[in-house]
Amino acid sequence: LGLASCKNNTETLGSPLPLNKNYFENYLNARYNEEADYDPNSPANILREVHGLNKQGKLITQVSMFANRYPSEDALKLFGANEGVGAQLPQ
Repeated sequence: LGLASCKNNTETLGSPLPLNKNYFENYLNARYNEEADYDPNSPANILREVHGLNKQGKLITQVSMFANRYPSEDALKLFGANEGVGAQLPQ
């Protein structure tokens, strides 16, 4: 099987993007930790089982980066970073 050919495509951006280095490094090093506490034979879960209810447990989640805002000044620098490619500043 052959692949359809594509013309005039580019693979490089030419110059590096003006990314916020601190934000980018923290994004790449983001950590996720989860701890589960579930005892199917606890008195509460046995009572729930007797009444036909779902058993319950506890989940503790920790993340090092969640929905952190990208600095607005640095976000504006990305517009028009590469002429003719991606988002551009309005004219």
